[in-house]
Amino acid sequence: MEYSAQVRNFANDLPERLRTDYLLFALQLPHKSQTNNTSITSDHDKTNNAKPIRQRRKSLTALPDSLKTETSKPTDDVQPKLTKAQLNTLHKCMPSVIYYETGVPNNDKPTFTRKVTKNTYIRSLFNQLDDNERLKYILKSIKKWNGLLNSNPNIIENQIPTLHLLLSRNEDIVLYFSSIGLPQRPPVNGLFLFNYEKEEIGSEKSWSDLSEIEKNEYSQQLAELKTEYYQKLTEFVDHILPSDYMRYEFFRNVKYGIRDYELATKSEITDKVTGHIKLKEYYIQKKAMYHDMNQFNQIKQSLLSTGLTKEQEKLIEDLSQLLFKYMK
Repeated sequence: MEYSAQVRNFANDLPERLRTDYLLFALQLPHKSQTNNTSITSDHDKTNNAKPIRQRRKSLTALPDSLKTETSKPTDDVQPKLTKAQLNTLHKCMPSVIYYETGVPNNDKPTFTRKVTKNTYIRSLFNQLDDNERLKYILKSIKKWNGLLNSNPNIIENQIPTLHLLLSRNEDIVLYFSSIGLPQRPPVNGLFLFNYEKEEIGSEKSWSDLSEIEKNEYSQQLAELKTEYYQKLTEFVDHILPSDYMRYEFFRNVKYGIRDYELATKSEITDKVTGHIKLKEYYIQKKAMYHDMNQFNQIKQSLLSTGLTKEQEKLIEDLSQLLFKYMK
């Protein structure tokens, strides 16, 4: 009786749309009342308690829809994950593990009773290495990782992200992509560019000491650096990264990757509703665009070879520039 009273008191504070469902759900659950430390159990409870616990759980009525949260509802588009065997294989590909197994003498390896403690120790040793040493083992791990991807094509087909499990530090992920051609990102504004140069030359001057002309010069210099960066970034993504899967890993793990690439290409490659990266759709569209450009250039050359006047040739060039402006 006490339980029922508590349930009804709680239900009175619920919104009307939830109250009925909650009462139906709560009052049907088996419960025990304690009086003078003696257990008083109903016949319904005795029947339920005689069953195995799993069977009793299954016999409970499902949670009403009005009480379900978004996270409790099943979804059809769950991101595929690695199997336990694949995770174990990937763990052996990690640069910190390769370093520990091949670069640390056996006499220097302590004995561990817990795997978690050992893995933490391995990571701490690896993080003490300088960039050049870390990169050496990162490249070794990438080679083993590619072997894992080749032997498990479902990882690539389903775009199961694995690079963040292989290289747990964002700095190591950027270090890897930089090693294969990712251009250095310029400072975000003229002040940061000034501070970078100031540190390089050991200057004591501050940003407030500069004239407006000098500040504008830094802004102009930064604009040129950004233009060059966007050109190199587009080249890196479109031609240096070897596959859609690697582009997916790049955009997923390098936090500024998508934003900078979209600025450089004036194209959106992420779905605004789902947030998913639409690489395949984007590159199919881009391939069709390249085909149209080739066809346009063929028509243009045919026109220019028909003996046009200078004015007609200029009109064709103007049309070409207008097309290129909106095709970029």
